[in-house]
Amino acid sequence: PTPVQSMVMFKQSEFASEVSAHQDSAYIFTDPLSTLGFWVALEDACEEAGCLQVSPGSHRSGVTYRMVLQDGGPTTCFEGNAEEPPADGYVSLPVKAGDAVIFDGAVWHRSSPNRAAA
Repeated sequence: PTPVQSMVMFKQSEFASEVSAHQDSAYIFTDPLSTLGFWVALEDACEEAGCLQVSPGSHRSGVTYRMVLQDGGPTTCFEGNAEEPPADGYVSLPVKAGDAVIFDGAVWHRSSPNRAAA
C-alpha cells in the first residue's frame, strides 16, 4: 500500500467548515478499487462539533463518478454521475481524541459545520 494523500481538517466554529458528501475513491481512483480512509481525531468530535457522518453500506454500490484530468491537465473535471445516498441515510460517528475510523474509499461520507461553542 502507498499513502497518496494526507490532510488536517480544522473545524473551527468561527468559520464555515462543512465537508460535502463524497467518496474518496472518486478522487483517488484505483482499479480495482482499493482506497481506504484513515481518520484520526485530534480532539473530541461530537455531532454538534461536526463529526464524521457516513452512509452505512453505501460502498456496496461502487463508485459511479471520478475526477480526471481535462485535456491532459492541469484542469480537472468529473466523469460519470455521482449517485449520493438520501440525506437521511447518514449516521454520525462521534469520537474521542485519539480514536480512529477506517473506512472503504467507496463509502459516502460528509460532516456538518462545527456548531459547538468556541
